[in-house]
Amino acid sequence: MTAEEIIEQLNAVGEHVTLEAKTASKAIGDALPETICAFANTQGGILILGVAKEKNSLFYKAVGVDDADAIQQQIASCCKTTFDSAITVQMRPEIVQGKCVVVVEVRQRPPQPRHLFIKRRGYPDGVYIRVGAADEKGFGVDQLEDQKEPVIETQFDYQILPDASMSELETSAIRRYTSAKMERDPFSDVAGMPDLELIKGLGAAREAGGKTVPTRFGILAFGGTNSLREHFPFARVDIVRVPGCQWIPDPGQEDFHETFEFRETLQKLVHDVANTLISYMPRFPVTSHNGLIRQDVPKVQGRIIREVIVNAIMHRSYREQSQIRIVCYDNRIEVQNPGTSLVEIDQLGNNVSRNRNPRIASYLHDLGLAENKASGIGTLRRKMNQFGFPPPVFLNDAINSKFTATLILRSLHSKENDAWIDQFSPLELSDKDRDLLVIIRELNGIASMSVRSIYLCTEKESLERLGRLESKGLLVRHQRSTGKYFSPSDAMLYPCSHGWSRDSCLGTSITPSPDANTTPIDVLDLPDPPPYIQRQIDLLRDRSSRVHLTWIILSLCDWRALQPFAISAYVKRDQEFLRTVIIADLLRDDLLAINGNRLSPTLAYYTTQAGQRWLVSNVPDTTDSGA
Repeated sequence: MTAEEIIEQLNAVGEHVTLEAKTASKAIGDALPETICAFANTQGGILILGVAKEKNSLFYKAVGVDDADAIQQQIASCCKTTFDSAITVQMRPEIVQGKCVVVVEVRQRPPQPRHLFIKRRGYPDGVYIRVGAADEKGFGVDQLEDQKEPVIETQFDYQILPDASMSELETSAIRRYTSAKMERDPFSDVAGMPDLELIKGLGAAREAGGKTVPTRFGILAFGGTNSLREHFPFARVDIVRVPGCQWIPDPGQEDFHETFEFRETLQKLVHDVANTLISYMPRFPVTSHNGLIRQDVPKVQGRIIREVIVNAIMHRSYREQSQIRIVCYDNRIEVQNPGTSLVEIDQLGNNVSRNRNPRIASYLHDLGLAENKASGIGTLRRKMNQFGFPPPVFLNDAINSKFTATLILRSLHSKENDAWIDQFSPLELSDKDRDLLVIIRELNGIASMSVRSIYLCTEKESLERLGRLESKGLLVRHQRSTGKYFSPSDAMLYPCSHGWSRDSCLGTSITPSPDANTTPIDVLDLPDPPPYIQRQIDLLRDRSSRVHLTWIILSLCDWRALQPFAISAYVKRDQEFLRTVIIADLLRDDLLAINGNRLSPTLAYYTTQAGQRWLVSNVPDTTDSGA
């Protein structure tokens, strides 16, 4: 990041675990070595010198350093002599707002027998660890000193588990690995290799204290379910299916369609999670060349799904006490991964890679599930584009130590999207801006960081693009822990209220008659509702029960916000009757709410959380008479 982008991030989210600003106008002071030590002992980080908060303000600005050369010399000397062992940092001066600032990048120190510490304060008093935006003295000093492990052997996935035994490694898991390896390469050197020699060669076990002990990777790759639960209680994948396209605030189990939990060895985990997700993919009919056999084929190839799953399992942080969570919406899949990306967000897909778990990466490569060419994200982008889907959207949350990858599984240039975006023709949007609006509509908002991941651009370029759409009244700016965030404005969601096409709620260029009460759905060209709603509409009769009619209306408005004329067309009931009798009661009971101004001609209704709970507990009875 440039110094200007760093200051923008400071103003967006403040200092955090990998970012700190200091004035240091004349000298580095005592606090700077503590921060360098804390960064090196934690995740690494960026120091920017010559930056301070404005007086009586929460915003940072460049105040400059008096002598950038002298500051850099002091830092170089500090890194060479202050700590128990010398470290190197990257430094560069930059001009921001006419002031000279110095950017210092500190890499995370490779695992050592002991943490880095300030020599004159001794060990462990001189150890500093980064906790949030603070440098904590002696905080979190573990027992690495007691393990006396050489530097080369202390990557996290290669560390031993002293409480584990070799009996916890399952023979069946080792056989699955060798079979898959031999299938890929019949002449592989694993043929006939003894199990103990094989797992040592893979780094799944090591000698320690005169005996062979499993490593963390060994348990993850070959351990049984009980071993995984004991040593890695959060090394699992949860899949949640959510109705609709938005997360349900404070959800209960009854709010989800389905939930699955997977706790398995790595090889089986990739296979089972991917197959479960593929079963939920949108499908389309394909007829064989002779026209006799018709089958439904997933719109998304299994390779795309496996690529996402493999990346999550390979790059997640197993130090974090959190599981991988995959949320399946009607329009997208969100993969939430513990630990932040080690690669800058705008470098993802540019053949840049850093391995957090090298043994796991090598193991997945052996199985043909991962490539060692840093090409996984690039492949994912190409495949998404090939199927007409938007590019994957990434978000790095340093404060909550989470990385999210989102795959939108709706065509970027569908007839519905093209009809909706054409409503903004008077704004003369560029093709990229049109595509970005479609993506924002699908996600109901986007972070500037995510736009960087889409267009592989800088934070400044991302904000410029979003700023143009904001200036046209289409987006609203917010502040979040991940930086600047932009949500759709009413003008974007309801363009008819801003002088464009009358339709706003349905996202398609329909123009119903203003006085239509029960205009047939085919005349309005409304989009087809989901099959589970359509089945209930087909069962609707003149004297169907009020519960049945209510269920359909709430389901339709849970699917998407609808105007009264659209509800009337779907359920084939008089609009005035619906508005004054049925909908009025649903509003009174807080089962429906109004999206927009109650007096607006573009008023639309959506189903509340209470309405969603009502739907779950009230299955329509299609035999009663009533409404």
